[in-house]
Order: sequence, then structure tokens, then C-alpha cells
Amino acid sequence: MSNAYTAHGDPTERPRDEVTGRVVWSGGGSIPALGAEVNVRMNGLGAGKVVGYRVVDGWLAVEVKIYDPPSWWIRNHDGDPDPVGVIFGLELDGGKAAG
Repeated sequence: MSNAYTAHGDPTERPRDEVTGRVVWSGGGSIPALGAEVNVRMNGLGAGKVVGYRVVDGWLAVEVKIYDPPSWWIRNHDGDPDPVGVIFGLELDGGKAAG
């Protein structure tokens, strides 16, 4: 199985995982649109903007530019002040367990 990530600009393209051929959104609601503002509750990262999409082992994730990342987040991204996080639906406010 490949650990490579595949970036996608539009979730309506419904990219597929190479192994399973499926894509699953773990969030409780709809997939946030490109440019949508979201709140990342995981690790208290806070508010950010959806700048892309990715499929990781069959799970659709949003790529989020965090507006005011904590200092540890910047350190963990080699000092990049504008890191983009790969965030799954359950990690956003409003996310719930997939049914």
C-alpha cells in the first residue's frame, strides 16, 4: 500500500483511494467548500480556511490554512508561519462519528 498523498482541488471529482476504490467523509455534515471558513477543534488549532482536498487511505480530508497557529504548530512545520493542515471531518466543529 502506498503512503503517498494525492491533492485534489474539487471534492466533487470524488478521488478514489488506490487500494479500496472508496472515498469516505468522516464529518457529520457536508464537505466544506473551497474557501469556506472552518474551526479545527483537533488540538485546539482554531479557525482557518479550506484551501484544498486530499484523500488519505480512502478518507477525504480538507487542507486548512490555520489563521493563527499556535507556536508549537509552527515549530512542528519547520518554522513555516503558514503551514496547511490535513484535517478530517471529525476534527472540525460539527463533526460526529460516521454512521
